[in-house]
Amino acid sequence: MYTSFSVRNFRCFRELEMKDLARVNLITGKNNVGKSTLLDALFIHSGYSRMDFTQSVDYHRGLIEARVSPADTAAPPWVTLFHRFDTAEPIVAAGRAASGRSWSVTLRHLRTAEDLGRAMEAPGMRPTASNGVGRALALLQALELTAEEPDTEASRYYTGMDQEGMRSSPAGPSAWPVAILPALYRGSVETLNSQFGRVVTERRTDALTRALAVLEPRLRGLHLGQFLGVTQILGDVEGWAQLVPLAVMGDGMGRLIRMLLGLQQVGGGVLLVDEVENGFHHSSMRDVWRRIADAARDHDTQIFATTHSWECVVAAHEAFSESLEYDLRMHRLDAVDGRTEDVVYDQETLAAAIEIGMEVR
Repeated sequence: MYTSFSVRNFRCFRELEMKDLARVNLITGKNNVGKSTLLDALFIHSGYSRMDFTQSVDYHRGLIEARVSPADTAAPPWVTLFHRFDTAEPIVAAGRAASGRSWSVTLRHLRTAEDLGRAMEAPGMRPTASNGVGRALALLQALELTAEEPDTEASRYYTGMDQEGMRSSPAGPSAWPVAILPALYRGSVETLNSQFGRVVTERRTDALTRALAVLEPRLRGLHLGQFLGVTQILGDVEGWAQLVPLAVMGDGMGRLIRMLLGLQQVGGGVLLVDEVENGFHHSSMRDVWRRIADAARDHDTQIFATTHSWECVVAAHEAFSESLEYDLRMHRLDAVDGRTEDVVYDQETLAAAIEIGMEVR
């Protein structure tokens, strides 16, 4: 679990430093201040040596897969990661965990022949031409990821482009389990089925049903079965003649089960949720937060969730105030003189802000 995090030269962030991170961190701020960008940075940093995570963050945002031609050397496909698309300065993300472990991830755009030559010496970076004849194709440009911890030799990983396309060195381990749920993310039915299968195996279906009942009180059970020839999660809803596909029970139901199953999937790690209020009526938000908080504690998972919703902020504060432990912090991101500042609200300051109706979103 993170206790602090910082990032430089990443997307809209020239510099951001965050402290006093809790189990659940609710991120607010104006449009384009960097709420979703923070989730991207945490995702890459948690990935540690996972170079593929640098591509995943663009897919999460709905950007199409880069189509790069050998002649297109002016704008590398990873240019969107760099502050103002300026690849001259490296991206540096650093964090500390509650265990005391700290590490940094640095991304550099490689330009010189010497740097590109070093990249070609990495495992998986020296394929020959597609016809199998001749020497290894030279890299036209490359991205270097350096994962480093104190008193430990740095590890380097690469992705690059040659005349025939992209290639990457094999990925190493992540720092801990991590998943991201974008604002409009639905995910694959197969992934959801697999996650639910684990719930069934561990005999926790009843607990999941009770959690989802905050949105559909008539829900009596959950099953994995066939509907119109597709294997999917089905709900046993009182008054219905047959089991009901979860997909037709509303966006809120789908959003909540994905968060709850995601917390299970990344147990001991981090779940990143963009626009956490999506799909939920404001009157249900406090109960939703109760279920999310319980699941995060049960699976020892940390949450970073963004929101624009005042009702969501108030509901989170009320839900955590009613629990035995107030393990919530709200972080408002503000752009100030080219930097991004993190204004932290603990239980006392958030309660005071809500009481006087202060704008904290």
